[in-house]
Amino acid sequence: MDLCLFQLSTFIIGMGTFTLIDYFIDKQADCNKYRLQKLERNISFVDVIKLSIFNEIVITLPFIIIFSKIALQSPDEFSKIAYQPEEFSNSLIYIFKLCICVLIEDILFYHIHKLLHTKLLYPYIHKIHHRLVAPYSFGAFYCHPIEHVLCNIIPVFLSSIIVGLNKPWLYVWVFISTMSSIISHSGIRFTGIYKYIFYNIHHDLHHLKRNVNFGVIGITDKFYESFAFRKLKGLIE
Repeated sequence: MDLCLFQLSTFIIGMGTFTLIDYFIDKQADCNKYRLQKLERNISFVDVIKLSIFNEIVITLPFIIIFSKIALQSPDEFSKIAYQPEEFSNSLIYIFKLCICVLIEDILFYHIHKLLHTKLLYPYIHKIHHRLVAPYSFGAFYCHPIEHVLCNIIPVFLSSIIVGLNKPWLYVWVFISTMSSIISHSGIRFTGIYKYIFYNIHHDLHHLKRNVNFGVIGITDKFYESFAFRKLKGLIE
C-alpha cells in the first residue's frame, strides 16, 4: 500500500505543479513563447482530467496493489525484488540498474506504442490520446484504459522485475517514470541545458507529427530511424 500512496502522491503533486505552471503561463500576454506548440484546447479540460483520474484510480492503483503483493511480498521465486536488501545499498549498482530499466522501458514502450499506431488499433484505442495535438501535463494519462495498461504501466513494472530493483530503488523508479510521463506531456518550452534534462520536445514532436519518436528516450527510435529532435515546422520557434 505504501508504494500505492507514493505513486498517487507523485501523480497529484506532479500534475498539480504543472497545471499551476500552465495557469500562470496562460496569464502572460506572450504566453506562446513559453510553449512548444500553440495550445489549443480542442478537448474539454474537464474531460481530460476525468479520464486521467479514472486511469490513475481505477487502473494504476489497483495494478500497483496487485504488483506489490506479487513482487514485494511473494515468497516464491518469481520475485527478484522481494529478495533484495531494503536499503539504499550498493548505490552505483542500483543506479546502473535504473539505467537498464530506462533502456528496457524505452524498448518495450516503442514496440507497444508502434503497435498502437497500426490501422487495426489506432482508431479504437490510441486515437483518444492523439486528440491532444499540443499536449499538457494531464494528457500523460489521457488515453484509453487498455493503452494505459500497455504503455504506461507494463513497461515500468516489467523492467523493474527484469533488473531486480530493491524496494527503495523501486520507489525511485516509479517517481522517475511518473514524472517523466508528466513532463514529456507538459508542452512547456524549456531552453538551454534544461531542454535536454527535461527532454519533452521529443514526445511533443510525436504528438505533432505522429510518425516520429515512438519511444521514451530516443535510443530505440534511433535504431529504427524514427528519431527526430530538432525543430520541425509546426513548433513555435
